[in-house]
Amino acid sequence: MNPEYANWEIQDQLLMNWLQASLTKSVFVQVIGCSTSKEAWQTPDRLYSSKSLVRIMQLHFELRTIKKGTLTMVEYLRKIKGIVDNLVVTGQPLSQVDYVLPILSGLGPEYESFVTSIITTCPDQVSSGDVQGMLFNHEIRLEHLKSSLDISPFSTNVATRNKQTVSDYQQNTSKSRGNRMYNNNNNNNSKNKTYHPC
Repeated sequence: MNPEYANWEIQDQLLMNWLQASLTKSVFVQVIGCSTSKEAWQTPDRLYSSKSLVRIMQLHFELRTIKKGTLTMVEYLRKIKGIVDNLVVTGQPLSQVDYVLPILSGLGPEYESFVTSIITTCPDQVSSGDVQGMLFNHEIRLEHLKSSLDISPFSTNVATRNKQTVSDYQQNTSKSRGNRMYNNNNNNNSKNKTYHPC
């Protein structure tokens, strides 16, 4: 046996032992059967690089398909921020445009005018923070309009009932006056009658 190969083999086994001792149990299972330290080093790297790529693709898919739906604006923006933060952890930070566009695309039709105004006014110059602030203000305005619409039918019903009450009162008053006039006429007629003894 070549002495240099024997020396390399000893060093490689020492390095292999050091690698195995530094691995967690879940990773150690993956390197069992590796014959060299190089193989033991590359196996976890290859395994977790593949998982990282899948995770990145999954996060991008979630970001492109997320919808506000019945979520409040706070919940919606917090959910998007969670996805963006996870992308940063995986080494895939987003530009401001890539952050803002998913926010806008996931909004409902009631935000159509808002989305149009942002898109037509240089979206690359609007930060995600600016958009979030404007969305909070827009939602407050929508809630105010909704509250106004909810109150209007009630006010209309009250006004109708009041009008009906006034009308009923006027009718009753008119009838009462008519009855009094009729009774007065009858009394006057009774007084004017002359009785002749038989």
